[in-house]
Amino acid sequence: MMQLTGLVELPLLLLLMSSYQDMCLVQSSVLQEVPFPLHSNASLPCDALMLSLAAGEEYRSLTWYRLNHPTGEERSGLLQKRNGSIKYYRYSRPAGFSLGDEGHLELGNVTAGDSGVYQCLLRANLGGRNRHSDIYLCVDGCPERIQPQDPAVMSHRCPVMSLEALSPAAIVIILLCVLSAVGLIVALLAVLVYRRNTAAHHQKAGMPTEEPNTKQKHQLLSNI
Repeated sequence: MMQLTGLVELPLLLLLMSSYQDMCLVQSSVLQEVPFPLHSNASLPCDALMLSLAAGEEYRSLTWYRLNHPTGEERSGLLQKRNGSIKYYRYSRPAGFSLGDEGHLELGNVTAGDSGVYQCLLRANLGGRNRHSDIYLCVDGCPERIQPQDPAVMSHRCPVMSLEALSPAAIVIILLCVLSAVGLIVALLAVLVYRRNTAAHHQKAGMPTEEPNTKQKHQLLSNI
């Protein structure tokens, strides 16, 4: 039983790692910068959507995030489009924001406080893979170009796994791995308890603690 549990657990872990690796590889290799003048209307494109449409892939939702928000939050949700309807999150911005054509994020009357990294995340249907693209908005010029090697940028290029970012298939795989691991631990504990109880019973009864097979071998050798 323990060997069977290990054989089931290993392929599931490998499949989960492969799924997460695919989710990281579909990102752009260069962080795109888009400069906009102060108090202008900014339109941020979603490259992930363009790649998904070009590949003929379908997705179940499109979500825009603000990364490294000045309030200290690592990622703040702005809006999400799903099944043709748009849901707005509690993101505070005086001039507001909206979803434009082709998945663009529209920001009106931008200020220096709007400068930063924004992320467009596509959550795939069951069996597909998620895509996301990051874009750097710099209001009133970009004095310093952010390179992909920058730790502040790299920390978002392959984000930590979360249930929100994973596809349903990956969540099922995680649950199966957890259940198989728990089953393996329970089986090991049961074996240890059984051996301890057996040894205690033999000691109390004054019986040898040798295994039956070993005892039979000794008897055969003594009869020769």
